[in-house]
Amino acid sequence: MKNILYILVVSGLFLSCKKATESPTPLIVNPVTEQSINKTSSFKIDFRSTAGGQPFAVEKSYQNSSGENFKVGVFKYFIGQITLKKPDGTKVTFEDYYLINSPENETITINNVPSGSYNGISFSIGIDSINQAKSHAPGSTLDYTVNPDMIWVWGNAYLFFKLSGTSPSSSTGNFGYDITGYTKSINTIQTVSSDFGSVLEVRSSAVPNILYYVDVLEVFKNPADISISSLPIVNKEGSDAVKVSNNYKDMFQFQHIEN
Repeated sequence: MKNILYILVVSGLFLSCKKATESPTPLIVNPVTEQSINKTSSFKIDFRSTAGGQPFAVEKSYQNSSGENFKVGVFKYFIGQITLKKPDGTKVTFEDYYLINSPENETITINNVPSGSYNGISFSIGIDSINQAKSHAPGSTLDYTVNPDMIWVWGNAYLFFKLSGTSPSSSTGNFGYDITGYTKSINTIQTVSSDFGSVLEVRSSAVPNILYYVDVLEVFKNPADISISSLPIVNKEGSDAVKVSNNYKDMFQFQHIEN
């Protein structure tokens, strides 16, 4: 009898706990802002491609820091691990990845963002080792069949960055930088961090926007000078890929936020 009573009591406790976890999260309202503390909304990031401060366009002639003329046919890169920073130092990270195809401009929308005030952002250029290894939902950004030109031809991995085009400075008339590599010695994943200098307000009444200019000319300079004549092609992991990635980290120039 004691055993039966014990079982009934434990079962009752288990059911009570299970029921409690299935209850909806209570709505908590900040008494000052009158906003729901657990409410979510969205924000946008606008990437505007430029070339030395001028609007960018494919097949338009530009000159790099080595004085070489070139035209771009393809300009793409993955960004992910977007992280918003609050004034108190806490951070909110979003796991999704986005492919930015930059013939001109592209805007992405990040959803399910906790409402609140944020004063900085960071994001990675490239795809981390965990997402390199796991399978992804059909039709998603990291589905191999969706963006086949961003798959590394030498292995089962993603390209992080792709810039290709034509130039008379290349012996073949073409140049191309297909950048990948995420292991320690040849890591090309870069992180861009920006402080807003003001506050981004995420709320249900509006979708704020973060504006970046992305300067393609930075691929050829800072910290290393890269000439098309001496380095027309990079299509494998190694020091040249790292050199290019160190340069394109500086492409991203934060402009302002629009609340």
